[in-house]
Amino acid sequence: HQELYGGDLHARAVRTNRLRTQVEEWLKALAVWLAALSVEEVVEALRLPKVQSQNLSIRQLVISRHFAFPLKGVVSGEDKAFANWVQLYNAVQIVKRDYPAPRLENLVGVLQSAQTEPEPVKHLDEPKSKWTINELVFTTQQDDGHT
Repeated sequence: HQELYGGDLHARAVRTNRLRTQVEEWLKALAVWLAALSVEEVVEALRLPKVQSQNLSIRQLVISRHFAFPLKGVVSGEDKAFANWVQLYNAVQIVKRDYPAPRLENLVGVLQSAQTEPEPVKHLDEPKSKWTINELVFTTQQDDGHT
């Protein structure tokens, strides 16, 4: 349900709402399923080795085809992350590069760090500059950000 919408704002709104709704429903269903089962039953249902039941840690990763930005308010928590395919590929490459023994928790951590708002970039003040080209004279100065 995630075809590119181009400049069609209506299609964007419809597809974004559908994506958010489907992800919310999936996460709720998963939470209900996990709450209804014991750790051993989860391990058995997922066909994991019995050893996994000793330290089972479930991570939830939502992967969308093209756009992941609408999921910011839907997918949140220590054990959850979201990405589109390009972001997932990039995160996998970062994990391979930065972790000698990569684990899923490293991947979720890299994706989560990309989902937080970055610190605002502070720039040094630029001095006022005067330019002259032949008979044309102009001045540039840094805007203080207030209008």
